[in-house]
Amino acid sequence: MGMYASLFAVPESLVDEMRRDAATREEWLGDPSELDTHQLDKLWHGLHYLMTGSDQPTNAPVGHAIFGGAALSEDDMGFGPATYLTPAEVAVAAVAMKQLDAKDLRARFDPADMSARGVYPDIWVREGEAALDDLLAAYEKLRSYYARAADKGLAMLMWIA
Repeated sequence: MGMYASLFAVPESLVDEMRRDAATREEWLGDPSELDTHQLDKLWHGLHYLMTGSDQPTNAPVGHAIFGGAALSEDDMGFGPATYLTPAEVAVAAVAMKQLDAKDLRARFDPADMSARGVYPDIWVREGEAALDDLLAAYEKLRSYYARAADKGLAMLMWIA
């Protein structure tokens, strides 16, 4: 098993409706197969660490890209509530991620520190450069996903379960 992160680029009107109506929230969160989905799988925490230099949520725009902003509701999705970013916040995160390149992320990759801080999953020392290659590939996909969502003026839902 494990903890997997899922992101969903959606119209802001759907986020607003989900915030107001528990039945709508349950319908979409229970079966998100019709939403534009991006899966980070188990690399979410390693990506966050490389993007922010922290193992904890941060207020930096790139820090919101995975952990999100405001809670959608009090419902626990497995590792806290689903969170969301408004279209404006998605655009800010997309610009911030555009400014981070592979060289920046590579410079932050510190397997021993990641392991010591408990960055999930605990593979960084064992897999070393192979794990970094996976993180860099996942980052490029995430950055592209955010850029497309920003271009379309979409909000972003995310959760870790």
